[in-house]
Amino acid sequence: MVDAPQGAVFVWCNSRTHYPRELAIRLRRDDLQVVPLAWLHERNVRGCTFAGVVLDHAAHCSIEARMALDYLRYRGFLVESNTTMTGAARPVDEALG
Repeated sequence: MVDAPQGAVFVWCNSRTHYPRELAIRLRRDDLQVVPLAWLHERNVRGCTFAGVVLDHAAHCSIEARMALDYLRYRGFLVESNTTMTGAARPVDEALG
């Protein structure tokens, strides 16, 4: 979360987003848009512009979510997954692979 691009969408691992929103505020990352994992669907990303999309390390993606991530990559958007140890971002393929 700390290393997410300015204005990025941060996809949390479930629908309970109170904690990550509070965490973003404490980390002074109120620029992030924290959304639940169910948001990650092509209907929510098609035609939109994003500074980046960061997927929580604990997220288990459905087929629809993976299709949305593929669509975002195809459009040239930065798509990353965070890690628990360092807070650094790494490519989603590495995190999901």
